[in-house]
Amino acid sequence: MNSGNRPRQNRHLTAATGVTAALLLATALSQTLPEREPAIDPPEAVTAELPPELLQKLKTDLAHRVGANVDGAQILRAEWVVWPDGGLGCGVPGETYTQARLPGYRVELEWQGRTYVYHAAERGYFKLCANPRPFGARRD
Repeated sequence: MNSGNRPRQNRHLTAATGVTAALLLATALSQTLPEREPAIDPPEAVTAELPPELLQKLKTDLAHRVGANVDGAQILRAEWVVWPDGGLGCGVPGETYTQARLPGYRVELEWQGRTYVYHAAERGYFKLCANPRPFGARRD
C-alpha cells in the first residue's frame, strides 16, 4: 500500500461520516418535532348534528345579543372541526389561549336575515366570531 493514499481516504471517510450524521439528525428531528396545524378547519370538515344543549346555549347567547326571542333561528350550517388552540379560530391579538387542539363545532345561525357564526368546543365553551373565515377556508 502506498502511504500517499491515506490522506485522501481519510477525507472521504470524514465526508461520508458527516453526511451520515446529518441524515441521522434530520431523521431524528422529523420524528420528534410535531407538525404545526395550518388550518382552523380541517379540509375534511364534517357536517355535524349539534348536541341539543350546545344549540340551546348558542340560541340563548344570540337572544341576549339581539334582545329578542330567537327560537325561530335556523341552523344554516354546522361542521365538526378541530381548533388549533383555545382561541377557537377567532382569537384576539394579545390574549393567551391554551395551546391544545380542541375538537368542536363551527355553526352558522340565521335570525331575521342576518347570519351569526359561532365557534364552540365540544365541552360547551363558545365564541361569536365577528370576522370568521368562510366555511372550509384554510389559514396558511
